[in-house]
Amino acid sequence: ISTVFHTEQALGSYAVANSLCYIDHAIAGTSTFYWFHTCGKPSKMVLALGIVALAALSIPLPSGYAFMHSSWHFLSAAAAVLWALEAFGDRSSQA
Repeated sequence: ISTVFHTEQALGSYAVANSLCYIDHAIAGTSTFYWFHTCGKPSKMVLALGIVALAALSIPLPSGYAFMHSSWHFLSAAAAVLWALEAFGDRSSQA
């Protein structure tokens, strides 16, 4: 949904992008609760990475919006992957 939202934001209708923004945020928030339920409490490293990601999302730099927002997506995805790896580890070595 984030890809659809950002495509509409960049190339489409403001009204549609505005509506998709709410859907994008709802899915992101719900996903966070799902990760807590599935992976348990995040480690300090995951929390630190998440805080850096949130900082990239919240720093208002109009000239650097694309870079900072892209950084948010990369860093938040990295935090999610790290969280899952810490929760479940390399299961192939346990077999």
